[in-house]
Amino acid sequence: MEFETSLDIEDYVILQDSDGYTFSQDSVLLANLARLKKGAYVLDLGSGSGILSTLAVIKKGAERAVGIEIDADEADGAMRSAKLNGLEDKLSFICGDVKDIRSLVGAGEFDAILCNPPYFEANRKLPSDGKRDVARRESTATLADFASAAAYALKNRGEAWFVIKTARVAELIALLVNASLQPKEMILLKPKPSVEADAVVIRSVKGGGKGVKLTTFTCMDESGGFSEAYKKLYGIND
Repeated sequence: MEFETSLDIEDYVILQDSDGYTFSQDSVLLANLARLKKGAYVLDLGSGSGILSTLAVIKKGAERAVGIEIDADEADGAMRSAKLNGLEDKLSFICGDVKDIRSLVGAGEFDAILCNPPYFEANRKLPSDGKRDVARRESTATLADFASAAAYALKNRGEAWFVIKTARVAELIALLVNASLQPKEMILLKPKPSVEADAVVIRSVKGGGKGVKLTTFTCMDESGGFSEAYKKLYGIND
């Protein structure tokens, strides 16, 4: 069943399918933590419902964003969300596989890449939840394919922003370096101060030099309330 999710920014909403994969907090955190240049042209790899693309435009100052999504229903829903929000001149979505990136977009076309790739490997067993498996597991493109696609589509000195679970951080870093996307910043995402980070946002630069900055972003305090960093990021006033 399709439903609307408010983005708490003016009247903007995202259409989602309760039978499909609904966007996670990791995607929202990535979109909010990514520092995009005003007027940037952004590519969202594995765009799903279009949450990253939409937030890039309405909150982060991107001029235009394109999403690539293999699931036709998800791509259609994302485009209908764009029309519902009056953003069809700024957002577009392509139904396609990131493995076919060279036939979908131009080389070096984009200023920035946003990507929340499938977190689990193809052989990872997941609960039987139908279409959600495609988004959560490498049922088509692998993590290497996403890194390669980002490197192909990104301008020289452009930035690729990924969010990934901690279990696959080392793998992603190796793939990014191999694709000439030099990791420059890692933001550890912690649910609470006393809990280990469960995901990491990685900013890499195409053709960048060596050297990585490491920071931590904590979502909640120990009592379960929003942390000061979280409130600042989302503009929440006490």
